[in-house]
Amino acid sequence: MGWLANFFFNRSGQSGQTEKLYRMLMIQSRNPALFGDKKIPDTYDGRLESLTNHMAVVFAALREADAEKSGKIRQDLFDIMVSDFNVALREEGLTDEGLKHRMRPMIGYFYARLKKVTENLQDNDELKAVLIERALKNCSPHFAQIKTDYIQFLFEQLSNTSLDDIVNCNFDFPKISN
Repeated sequence: MGWLANFFFNRSGQSGQTEKLYRMLMIQSRNPALFGDKKIPDTYDGRLESLTNHMAVVFAALREADAEKSGKIRQDLFDIMVSDFNVALREEGLTDEGLKHRMRPMIGYFYARLKKVTENLQDNDELKAVLIERALKNCSPHFAQIKTDYIQFLFEQLSNTSLDDIVNCNFDFPKISN
C-alpha cells in the first residue's frame, strides 16, 4: 500500500503496525490448509468465519495482555477490517446504498462470532461446538478437532506473548496438521 493507503489510514503510532497485524491475520486466515473437502468451505462465508476466528483470538489475547492499552489497537484492527470489507464490496460494484445493506449484517456477524469464540476459548468442547455451528458444520469430526486445537493453541501462545510482541507481529502461527 502506498500513498493512497497513507491518505486513508492513520500511520502514526500503532496504526501502521496494527495494519501489518491485520494483514498477517488475513493471510493466515486464508491458509490453504484450512480449506478444502471436509474442512472450511472456500466460500465468502467460510473466509469470513476464518478471519473472524483469528481476529477473536487476537482480540482476546490483546485484552488479556493489557485491556486498557489494547483498546485502541483492537479498535484500529476492527476499523482496518471494516475498511478492507468496504474496498472489497466496492470492487464488487456495490453503491453506497448497497454497501450499507451488506456491511450491517457483516459487522453484526463479526461481533456475534467474536463474542461466542472469545467466551469459549478455554473450553475445548464448547469452542468446537461454536466453530461447528458455522463454517465447520460440514467438516469432518477430525478436522473440527484440529481447528479447535489450533485456535486454542494460538490463544495460549498469544496469552504468553507481550502486547508489544503481538502488535509487532513477533509470533508464529501454530502448524495446522492434517
